[in-house]
Amino acid sequence: MNKYDSELVAGILSGHGYRLTRERGDADIILINSCGVRLHAENRALSDIDQMLAWKRRRAGRVVGLLGCLPPLIGEDLFERHPGLDFALGPDSYHRLPDLLNAAAAGGLKSGILIDDHSHETYGDLVPLRETGVRAWVAVSRGCDNSCSYCMVPLARGGVRNRPVDEIIREVETIIAEGYPEVVLLGQNVNAYAADGTGFAGLLRKVAAVPGLKRVRFMTSHPKDLDDDLIEALSEGGAICPDLHLPVQSGSDRILEAMNRGYTRAAYLNLVGKLHDKVPGIALSTDAIVGFPGETEADFNDTLSLFDEVGYASGFVFRFSPRPRTEAAGLKNDVPDEVKTNRLMKLNEALSASRTRQHSGLVGKTVEVLVEGSSPRHPDQVIGRSREGFMVALPSDDLHPGDIAAAEVEGTSGFTLLAEQVKTAVL
Repeated sequence: MNKYDSELVAGILSGHGYRLTRERGDADIILINSCGVRLHAENRALSDIDQMLAWKRRRAGRVVGLLGCLPPLIGEDLFERHPGLDFALGPDSYHRLPDLLNAAAAGGLKSGILIDDHSHETYGDLVPLRETGVRAWVAVSRGCDNSCSYCMVPLARGGVRNRPVDEIIREVETIIAEGYPEVVLLGQNVNAYAADGTGFAGLLRKVAAVPGLKRVRFMTSHPKDLDDDLIEALSEGGAICPDLHLPVQSGSDRILEAMNRGYTRAAYLNLVGKLHDKVPGIALSTDAIVGFPGETEADFNDTLSLFDEVGYASGFVFRFSPRPRTEAAGLKNDVPDEVKTNRLMKLNEALSASRTRQHSGLVGKTVEVLVEGSSPRHPDQVIGRSREGFMVALPSDDLHPGDIAAAEVEGTSGFTLLAEQVKTAVL
């Protein structure tokens, strides 16, 4: 979502005469788009502020602003900790940017402005300034109505606001006209989407039916809202890719309850079973947290065994870090750091092993690859993604970004499948 928000901001500013530059030395304004989901992301953003304030001091007239989730979480303390920061905007306040920057250009911007509009903003009237490539992002909703005990997203982004179906379809049509073959539908809890009498499965089908669209994916799903209709939609193929990010967070019922996730281990595994039955070859990815307050070795082993049972294609594992104003922040953080680190390593090893098994199972099979560009390491190769989301490298031949090629997998290298184009295959 942060990437999409950055494109929204770029679209707002380009529409008001501002020009994006890739060179810091040429810039007059630097905006830092922050994430507060993890302590590591927060620390990185705060470190970036200090670096940019040093940049600001080297020439008069420069402006530094902070955007995203951190402003509503940290509030006015931002300016005490980082004097010289011009303003901070929450994720529903980006429409205010042109006025702030125009005031700065006129010398009338008062430093230390915090704006956090908790509105019904969806930015449906904006055209993002998208990066070139083969994939475009579309936010179908903003905010979250869940109350996971560790998560600050509802605090920073407010409750769910769903965009109208017709508005989303028009944006997808524009994206296709601009030459993007793939769309990724975004939401903090995307499969809870409901608007105009249409649930997320219905929206997914409507998007997949837009003429010219080659592929559609979506993220992030919450297990408690993954219904049979969405599983059926995933089984229908066409533009809908068999690729699902389904965060489990923990394999322990006790920890899942403490996290307020709204499902049990058995319910999650039941979903996984349905997905494999209805969508053969689907690639599942996940998120998990280790070291949640009170997590015992037995709890962690439940997560480890779930990873082995599911066999994820990929995933992201994080050490628990308390987030301001969340319920879990008030719990005793009683798992030592070295234990968290050890559990993190073990889960990542399990992910690596399951990814290797999945890759090995694809050797000798033909996959459909959407070419993304040249390989950064091997100029005679291109890289792309299979429908399942696996990275694939193959000889460039006459392939260009946006082309779809059939490729037979011959081996693996790290995170990448190595393949040869099958020119006689019918896609």
